[in-house]
Amino acid sequence: GWLYDPAWVAGVDGVIETGFIDEADKWALYAGARALLFPSLYEGFGFPVVEALLCGTPVICSRASSLPELGGDLVDYIELPQNSTQQAQNLWGYVGDQLADRMCRITDEAFSDTARERRRVQARRFNWDTAARSLLTILDNLA
Repeated sequence: GWLYDPAWVAGVDGVIETGFIDEADKWALYAGARALLFPSLYEGFGFPVVEALLCGTPVICSRASSLPELGGDLVDYIELPQNSTQQAQNLWGYVGDQLADRMCRITDEAFSDTARERRRVQARRFNWDTAARSLLTILDNLA
């Protein structure tokens, strides 16, 4: 992808292009990951963030769109370029140091049972049952 290629060229260890991942393997990868790195420029919802949190996995992501609402204070955020010229000019160089810094900050405490459970609780706030009930409440109030 657009971020993988420069990372691979730069020799960043541990960057793996997987291609398609089936549902069962996806959960195993989240659960076994040191962190989810998600430097997205735009997200309508951000399922990968919620899925990683549900597995108790630390998340490092941008502040794009809905991501701060999803991650709350349990996610470590990075800043991305705000214009397309910066994005086109060495994006990996722009965010690479931030990502490396955040990865170094992930300590054993991040993998404690307490930290993992806090992430799972945050992720459980976002489910289809809650979304449907909220929509019904809004529609009832409009009637």
